[in-house]
Amino acid sequence: MKEGIIFIEKAFWNKISSTRERYAILDKLIRSQSAIYTNFQKEEISRDTILGIIHDETGGRLYWNKNINDYMDAEDIVSLSSIFLTEGDAITISKKSTQRGIIIFNSDLFSIDKKVFYTLDPLPIDEDKRYYLGWKNEQFAPFLVNNKCNSIIINDKYLCNKGYMSPDLKDLLDLVLPKMLRIPFHLSVFSEVNSNGDAIYQDIKDTIKAIRSPKFCENTLLTLCYSTYHDRFIVSNNYYITIGAGFALFNGGKKPKNTTTIQIYYPTAVGKRTEYNLWIKKTREINERTKNYWGNRVNRLFELVQP
Repeated sequence: MKEGIIFIEKAFWNKISSTRERYAILDKLIRSQSAIYTNFQKEEISRDTILGIIHDETGGRLYWNKNINDYMDAEDIVSLSSIFLTEGDAITISKKSTQRGIIIFNSDLFSIDKKVFYTLDPLPIDEDKRYYLGWKNEQFAPFLVNNKCNSIIINDKYLCNKGYMSPDLKDLLDLVLPKMLRIPFHLSVFSEVNSNGDAIYQDIKDTIKAIRSPKFCENTLLTLCYSTYHDRFIVSNNYYITIGAGFALFNGGKKPKNTTTIQIYYPTAVGKRTEYNLWIKKTREINERTKNYWGNRVNRLFELVQP
């Protein structure tokens, strides 16, 4: 397996002057179970009590004398699935983060929004309640929008199984696709396609054209795959979303078919990688063996589960 790292830059660490805040970051880094890279020298780590604790408590998963630009600007899947704690102008950092679909914080941004380092409470969806805007109801925003990513796998057998593209999939795409990206965006949709596959594939492409810029559309590699794994999920390079009853819930603003819950995790930050890796592995296997697909079968996420 290949897994994202957390890079904590010396300038970021030195900007955190509060011992209490440093210990709070220490707790998050240890709980992440990710490898931690830094541009500190070995002797500097040994002189810093808190960094020394991180090294010891992670079983030596703290690696020194690294250059952040070797990772933050790299194209490999490990770098694109990593979290970078650096320093610098917030606008510049946010722009790079958005353009590459990766997570970058400076100390100010980190203090404002730490949600990637927490497991948010599951959000209940009640079958007796009408959600007039479907997935576009505002209560779903914390789970679905403004999550940095550059590749996505959507797996749900009922999103394309009726001979047309579900309205719920159209809403989901508008919410989870990044607004812009400098690197190619990879999208793989796994669903049963009982008929009309060519038209459904074109409908997905047309939907992306309607909701994103021409440049984004030109830069998107799309695959529609007629086969699914039995769980229903969205996986990206930075997060994954689970839902027991599936994403084809609302059908244009009707009451949900079942009571269920939706949950989001950031595996590099919180360590929940078992399901994440399994789902990528299973969809990769389906992607490789199926003869019924539309598109090119390319998704950089599959690189995460290669030996």
